[in-house]
Amino acid sequence: MVRFLHDDPECSFDFLVDVTAVDRLKMKLRPRFEVVLHFYSSRSNQRYRVKVRPDNDSPRRSIRSVMFMPAPIGRNGKCGTCSACASQATRT
Repeated sequence: MVRFLHDDPECSFDFLVDVTAVDRLKMKLRPRFEVVLHFYSSRSNQRYRVKVRPDNDSPRRSIRSVMFMPAPIGRNGKCGTCSACASQATRT
């Protein structure tokens, strides 16, 4: 799901804003932990929240490989994906 949010041109959630977790021990809910990820799309100025409730026995893949990939560099030497590079590209 995270790869889709990042790679799909309609979504383009290119920034991981926050990773947090909720310990649901006192609520007596299973699984105990809930991981919450907040994403931002610099293209559409939208935010998206993903909640994951991993069980303790199954390891999960890290989102690091999806969200922290190097940006492609264009002919002008700018990445073209972040708002700073995009605004500089339109001025030149």
